[in-house]
Amino acid sequence: MMMENNTDIEYRMYCLTERHLSSIQKAIQSSHAIVEYSLMYGNSPEYKQWAKNDKTIIILDGGNSIDLEDIKIHLIDMQYPFEVFYEPDMGNFMTAIVFLVPNTIYDYQKYGTSYNDYLLKTISISDKEIIPSKISYDGWLEMIGGKTAESIKAIISSLRIAI
Repeated sequence: MMMENNTDIEYRMYCLTERHLSSIQKAIQSSHAIVEYSLMYGNSPEYKQWAKNDKTIIILDGGNSIDLEDIKIHLIDMQYPFEVFYEPDMGNFMTAIVFLVPNTIYDYQKYGTSYNDYLLKTISISDKEIIPSKISYDGWLEMIGGKTAESIKAIISSLRIAI
């Protein structure tokens, strides 16, 4: 589920592409998928903010077609808004999955890639004393947007840049 639109939230469009495509094909297939996303979610506040202000696109290596299908099923199960592009010139082969991600998910410096990573980033040392974060797992989950946000964070933090 997407977060409420507010001025502290910024979005990035994440595109997960099929590993075996060339770099230019990954960019083109991502663009096709973004158009599909805009047709489905173009009136949402999150999309409007991204299209008007944020505009950042991240293209990741989504793995092979089986990996992409697994991610698609996971997104469906979470009811997270996404779109897929199937390339007609490649036998309607799935080439890209796209979805918007708020900064509470993609800002690893501030929120970590996981709760444990977040704890490591927030530990401070003061006069020989280690002071761990006072935020519990539930507090962190609330801060990033819940269990769905944690799942999206796990997906994107496990993938590499495609181009």
